[in-house]
Amino acid sequence: MLKVPNLSHTTRSFDQAPVGLYRMTPQGEILDCNEAMVELLGFPDRQSLARRNAFDLPVDSSESNRWRQVLESDDLVRNHELQITRCDGSPIWVQVSSRCVRDAEDRPVYYEGAFGDISEQKRREDKEKEAVKEKEVLLKEVHHRVKNNLQIVSSLLNLQSAYLRNEYDRELFRESQNRVKAMALLHEKLYQSDHLDRIDFGEYLHSLVSTLFQSYRPTVGTVRYTLDVDTIPLDIDEAIPCGLIAGELFSNALKHAFPNGRAGSVEISFKRSAPSELRLSVSDDGIGMKYDFKEEQGGPLGLQLVKSLAGQLGGVLVDIHKGAGTTIALSFKEPSRSNRTSLHGNRPNPRR
Repeated sequence: MLKVPNLSHTTRSFDQAPVGLYRMTPQGEILDCNEAMVELLGFPDRQSLARRNAFDLPVDSSESNRWRQVLESDDLVRNHELQITRCDGSPIWVQVSSRCVRDAEDRPVYYEGAFGDISEQKRREDKEKEAVKEKEVLLKEVHHRVKNNLQIVSSLLNLQSAYLRNEYDRELFRESQNRVKAMALLHEKLYQSDHLDRIDFGEYLHSLVSTLFQSYRPTVGTVRYTLDVDTIPLDIDEAIPCGLIAGELFSNALKHAFPNGRAGSVEISFKRSAPSELRLSVSDDGIGMKYDFKEEQGGPLGLQLVKSLAGQLGGVLVDIHKGAGTTIALSFKEPSRSNRTSLHGNRPNPRR
């Protein structure tokens, strides 16, 4: 971290400083600078550099204006990165720490500070960013291929089910096919997302529920569904089990809650139930669930899968019987997100 110098030091210490030191007026006139600054900017001598207006040196004038506004507002700017032009016209990246010196009437008199060359650091950062972009392209391709392969598996299950004579066996194949579709859809959303490590799970639920409902439409023509979901991002590690749970519970409601053409509705909800807790619930107004959900062992395969996936999420499952209907809900912790920093260094930006 560059420290703002005290330019009242002796000329000897000023000239021998290993970083560029300067003093300039608020209008950009360079009042003084040391040899390190002259050498860094490639000028033949101090007089040649002093003939240049300091505000003409930055490559991006808007960035220097932003630096100046913060400096006059706070009287101090630490480690601001700026690209400036050397004497021969080549660009160079520097890190600037500056302060504003005022007179007795609180008017800016001059700016003074220090800066060092960070061009090599910026080149490394650019290489790292390029490497990240290449990895993102590869990861997108992976998601795309996984989605295609899962769709092939789903198609094979569909073809194989046509040769089954037993309706129970065909239903098992359809359940497996829907699980594969749920995972394929998630990889498709990740492929389309700007953030390859997470998706908008609320949007994913809309697509998933619509796909599953079409699968069961021939047998549940009088059943309707509604969605009440928030825009909440989930990492792939949470999205896969949570998506499979939602698919299992929704499919289970469509298959068992409305026998013999009974009319009814299913509601899927995904909300923040607390500042750091998420709640997924599937409710229906059907005939109710015969299986005792509180049993530790046994039960239908789909609900055993739901319990296992809830354990992967570290979540808690609860069931609530409301008359003839059923609600099953999953609560789990929301993954934390990192905070950003600002031009003001480690201090929080009051305007955010």
